[in-house]
Parts: sequence; structure tokens; C-alpha cells
Amino acid sequence: MNSKKPHDPHPSDTEGFNKSSVNPRQSGEIFRLAFDNANTGMCLVDLQGNLLEVNSKMTEIFGYSKNELERMTVNDLALPEDMKISPEYIQHAVKGQSKQAIFEKHYRHKDGHIVYGLVSSSLVNDSDGKPIFFISQVQDITRQKHTEDELRISERRHHILAENTKDVVWTMNLDGIVTYISPAVEKLLGLTSDEALNQSLDQFLTPDSLLVAIDYLTRLSDAVKNGMWIENFHEELEYQRKDGSRLWTEVVACPIYGDGGRLVEILCLTRDIDERKRLEEQISHMAFYDALTELPNRRLLTDRLNQLLVAKKRSGLYGALLFIDLDNFKPLNDVHGHEAGDLLLIEVGKRIKSCLREMDTVARIGGDEFVALIGQLEGDKAKSLAQAKAIAEKILHALSQPYRIAIPHGQEAGLTIEHHCTASIGAAVFSGQVMDPEVILSMADVAMYAAKEAGRNQVKLNSSVI
Repeated sequence: MNSKKPHDPHPSDTEGFNKSSVNPRQSGEIFRLAFDNANTGMCLVDLQGNLLEVNSKMTEIFGYSKNELERMTVNDLALPEDMKISPEYIQHAVKGQSKQAIFEKHYRHKDGHIVYGLVSSSLVNDSDGKPIFFISQVQDITRQKHTEDELRISERRHHILAENTKDVVWTMNLDGIVTYISPAVEKLLGLTSDEALNQSLDQFLTPDSLLVAIDYLTRLSDAVKNGMWIENFHEELEYQRKDGSRLWTEVVACPIYGDGGRLVEILCLTRDIDERKRLEEQISHMAFYDALTELPNRRLLTDRLNQLLVAKKRSGLYGALLFIDLDNFKPLNDVHGHEAGDLLLIEVGKRIKSCLREMDTVARIGGDEFVALIGQLEGDKAKSLAQAKAIAEKILHALSQPYRIAIPHGQEAGLTIEHHCTASIGAAVFSGQVMDPEVILSMADVAMYAAKEAGRNQVKLNSSVI
């Protein structure tokens, strides 16, 4: 520890505090009052770095008593790596290269913890211009530095996560322009981060998904203007890859606000759910479609019939349901096996569809039972009945044509079978007076059995219209 120099100037001897209305004694008292009661650490330091005088705030900052500090040098407080800062400034000041300096410095508190100080130091000269000591202010910025360090660590942590996660982390502004995007975008969309940066959402999203995103940005923009907050965005959106292919993603977007509710950016996370989406579609397909023919099953047929009944009740127009049962299907299975039977059923479904419009529904609801749901007939009851029967007869004719079935597997692989198959068809016309789909199905079923009993290979029309 350096020893004190004999020169120990009194603050009242300093120049610069005298005003025309203040005598030297008063100026010294004013300086002393300001020095002792400053809310930052104040000290007088001689040209060798000895602490000549300190105020009470200095004792609070460093934990030492006034007497202890005034027996120390500036470097007794500084960490080793910062010890050269003050001597360099003193040297420059004495040489006339600088009269004031502001710098940050690390100090050691009496209890051992680190104190971050922001130092402002000025050189004081005597009346002859000779430097005599420094007046320094020390502001404790430890909490601020810790906050900055924590922020840097947090930013670094989030940067590492963003750069290495499989999900795409990105930000955008209210115009839908990408302001940051993580490297994972290359695997997701086939674009590098540089290619995706500063691009608009319309470069990535399919038209329908773009409308969803724009709607959110519009609502968010309106909310910001009105000083309101809206919930985070969480939607499934379809993206378009660089090669033109499409994939489904799950997107979460969270507005980030700054001071005064100012929108800083929108933080987004995009996750690839394409495989999950395909599985969901497969499960949904299995729930509503026949696995063999790919036609709607009874569940989907009932749903569509329900919708049609509601529409007919509102419009007063007519629809029809045709119940179709094959007449001699079992012998084909018995002689040539289920593979031949399956191929026949697939062909039957195709033939029925060929007789209807795209808007109509063909469903397989049992082994060799099919249903044709016709959505729109003539507005007149008698004409609707005639039209339903005409469509049924068209189907009957198509199904009665010979079938050539090529067996691809098993003992009969390579064999082509010619099979003749007829059908019995029952038709029911409805207008929405009765809203129960099972009643409509039952009416057509009754008519179909009437066709069977009448000799098969014909159409029977249930004359009741409900």
C-alpha cells in the first residue's frame, strides 16, 4: 500500500467555486456540503493515486470506513486486471494530454464481492496551472452490469437454442416481413436463412394459409393502434417449399412489446407436422371411407344425408336415395375366392359413379350393398319420382354388363374371368319432411327387397315421398 504524500490540499483551496457573490470561505463550505452529501461516491486523489478524501457514499459502495479508505490507493481497491487504468489516466493528465476521463472499472468490496464502478475523473490545477489532485466520482453500476450480463447470457442462450433446434425460430414485423430466421428453415423449406431473410410471408405460405396469417396481422395491427392486446396466434398453416412441394406446419406467434406497449416484433415458432397431418388424414379416411373401394362408408353417407335433408327442408326441392344390392355375388367368391370378389366390388363402385354427377354420393355400406345419394332432382314431385327411377335404371343397365376380372395373385394368378352380375335397386324420394336418415334408408331398403322378390335385376320405386 502506498504511503501518503505530505501534500493534502483542502477543498476550500480549489479554484472554480468562487463567484462574485460568494467569498472563498463560502465556496469551500458549499463544495464541502456537495462533496459530503453527493449521491455518488466522491473522492480526491493525488497524483500518485492516493485517496486523500472520500465521502460517505464511497464508504457505502466499498464497505470500508472513511479512515480505512483514506489510507488506501485507487489500486488497492481495483482488481488486478484493471490496475493499469488509473495510472495511465494520471500519467496522461499530468502530461496535459487529458483533463477529464470517464471509464468503467472493476473493484473489490471489503467483503470480497465485485463492484462495477463508472468513474468520472477531472484534474484540478493550482493558480499557476500546476496539477495538484483529481476530483473523481464513482457510481456503483453493479446491478446494471449484472442485468446486462444476464441479458447477454439470456440472449446467448436463446440464440443457441434457436440455432440448434429442429423447429424454425423466426421473427417478423407487422408487414409480415421476416426479420430473423434460424438455420432449421433450410431443412423445412429448402431455403437458407439468407434466402428467407427479409422475405414476405406470401413467399412461403399457400394462398389459404396466407389469408389466415394476414387476418392475424391485421387484428394485431388494429389492437396495437387501439392500445389493446390480443392472444397469441396458434394455427396449422401450409407452407410451400423451394421445390414447389407443400407441407403442413404448426405455427405459434407471440407479439413482443417494448416500453409504452410499442410492438417490437412478432416471435414465431414453426414445427413440421406434415407426417402427423398425413396420419390424421389416413385415420379420418379410414373412419369415413370403405377400405376396399375408397367409397364413402355408412357413417359418411349418414352425415351427407343429414346435410341434404336440412337443405331440402329449406328449399322444398327433392332428392333421392337408391339402395343397390348385387344379385349373384356369392357364387363368384365361392368359385374364384375373395380376391375376385373384391375386384368385382371395386368395378361395381366405379360403374355406379359413372352414372351420377360429381356432386352426388356413392357409398358402400355392406358386403355387396351400395347406396347412391342424389342431391338434386326436379322441383315437381311426379317428375322427381320419374327422374329417380330413370337414374336407377341407368345404373341397373351399367351393372348388368359383363365383367372381365383379371386375377393378379394366388392360384389363379394371370387368369381373366368373365362374370355376369345383375342388381336389385330400391329407390326412395324425399323432400325433407322427415329428418331421420334411417327412415330414408329403410324406405329404399324396402323397395330393394321388393325388387328382389319380383325376380331381381330390376328397379322398384317407393311411391311415398317424405
